[in-house]
Amino acid sequence: MMVQDAKKRVSCGFFRPVVMALSFALAWTAAGASALAGSLEVKVIHATRSGAGVDAELGELARDLKKLNFTSFKVLERSTLQVTKGATSRFKLPNGLWMEVLPQALSAEGVWRLQISSKKIKFKSVVAINPGGTVAVGGPGYKGGALIFALTRTRKTKKAP
Repeated sequence: MMVQDAKKRVSCGFFRPVVMALSFALAWTAAGASALAGSLEVKVIHATRSGAGVDAELGELARDLKKLNFTSFKVLERSTLQVTKGATSRFKLPNGLWMEVLPQALSAEGVWRLQISSKKIKFKSVVAINPGGTVAVGGPGYKGGALIFALTRTRKTKKAP
């Protein structure tokens, strides 16, 4: 009888943490999937070494852009994407190609992890972005300079249906 009780204790002792860990992982995944939805503003910026100046609409980002090895920053395209975990959103580049944005994860602190890619130009990057934050990603060469993608996440995150 004592041996059986010991076996039961060992059995329960092993499975309880596993069951608890799986339950936590499933709950976090379900919560993350439903919470990773919202708006992402995209600005496609042309950075060159000819000329000088920064578009006024780049605001605070201008300070960081000026640290790059370019002298001119002009916004060429603007779009707002509705993003949801598991769904790919796209925006068009000035050269006619498309970039894709795929939300991958939402951290406990509310930080989104997004994959940005384009198969045609073999470009792929993963970025993390806070609510209300902006991330600038260097892109491909374009007309004597380079494209930079500025992604701004709106502060208000809505629940996915």
